[in-house]
Amino acid sequence: MSQANSLQIVLVLYKCALKDSLSYCTLKENVSCVKQDYEVLVYNNSPEIKIEETEDVFVVNAEENKMLVGAYNFALKRAYEKGRNWLLLLDQDTRLSSDFFNKLSCEIDRNRNCAAIIPMVKKDSFFISPYKYNPRLGLSWCQSPVYAGVTVDCLAAINTGATLNVETMVKMGGFNEAFPLDGLDHWYFYQFYKRQECVCVLDEFLEHNISLLDYKNSVTPLRYESFLSKGLEFAKMQGLLASLLWRLKTLLRAFKYLFQKEEKRRYVVVLLKYVFC
Repeated sequence: MSQANSLQIVLVLYKCALKDSLSYCTLKENVSCVKQDYEVLVYNNSPEIKIEETEDVFVVNAEENKMLVGAYNFALKRAYEKGRNWLLLLDQDTRLSSDFFNKLSCEIDRNRNCAAIIPMVKKDSFFISPYKYNPRLGLSWCQSPVYAGVTVDCLAAINTGATLNVETMVKMGGFNEAFPLDGLDHWYFYQFYKRQECVCVLDEFLEHNISLLDYKNSVTPLRYESFLSKGLEFAKMQGLLASLLWRLKTLLRAFKYLFQKEEKRRYVVVLLKYVFC
């Protein structure tokens, strides 16, 4: 395997055994397609679940939930210290494929000066990521899906499947601890845009079970409040207009949820809290 452009892979688990992680199972099946030298790091954020290290996997069992930012910063530091050039972020619920790893490896070998290499992501027929948007208006309005190619547009893309340039992330000071879970992906893609860094979008879809779409089973009011809190914080970072438009979109969503099933109606009060706070 080539030592150039080596890859650090970090898989973050929360209340999930290794064998129950779709990402881990499909990673194990397909990671041999990676042409570069790589290391798999599993970061376990659930102290009540002990994961054993193996020959193929380096494991961190955190003593408390460090959330995404703790896991990512640990992996970034390890990648930098080991001289690895790229950091692949994975959550526990993504279906990985041989085509994804083949295309990612080819793109890494091209050694483009990009801040990130990302797949397109969907859930069934629903397009999840990436989107481009006008940062002056914020994330709430005028989003357009982005397909394969290289872009310097301001993107909204999710963490899982994103392969980030280690040198670029180190120069940015690592992952922002102000966004320990929600909004972290929005933050670093916005930083790429401000730094005029390019992002490569692979011609490949990954299937992802995004928890924030599952109002009935996965999203609690507390989890939804975290999502809204960081959404507002990020909108404020982008300016007054973006903040006002975010509040307007949130108000419209609250009105819409009033006329939907109970699983969504229960979030109306939480939504209104962040419109008027």
